[in-house]
Amino acid sequence: MEFIREAANRFISSKEIVGSRVEEVFPSELYENIFALVRRVLKTKVSLRSEVKLRNRKGREKNYLLSLTPIKETGKVKGIIGIFQDMTRVRQLQNQLMLSQKMEALGKFAGGIAHHFNNLLTVILGNCELIAMKQASSVFAEELTEIRKVAEMGAELAKKI
Repeated sequence: MEFIREAANRFISSKEIVGSRVEEVFPSELYENIFALVRRVLKTKVSLRSEVKLRNRKGREKNYLLSLTPIKETGKVKGIIGIFQDMTRVRQLQNQLMLSQKMEALGKFAGGIAHHFNNLLTVILGNCELIAMKQASSVFAEELTEIRKVAEMGAELAKKI
């Protein structure tokens, strides 16, 4: 219904739409695409669905699902019923869902990396402690302290991830 109102406001009155030919309803740039679909239905005698984009007078683009169904009488196609369904909000919601799924996957990936990174840092810190215990007066005591300090900073960073 929304499309019929939109088409009526943009092209012709709603009374003229019912029973009208495709070329009478749509602008020429869209007519060719839709008429190609109409020809396919006439040739195959089979219903088809296709998504098309239309722009309103403000230039805002909307997605419509076009369903074309042949009207048959004694095996011959006598006409076609075309139904437009506004899919704009559905496509927006699908895009939001895909984005949230990507963000979730990225979060899980980052969490996995942080976990493995923290495991590596635990090994480094553990070995620093072992070396320090074995060689309390080591010439590398200062370096061990620095390694421990940096590894602890890395562990804190991994927790934030």
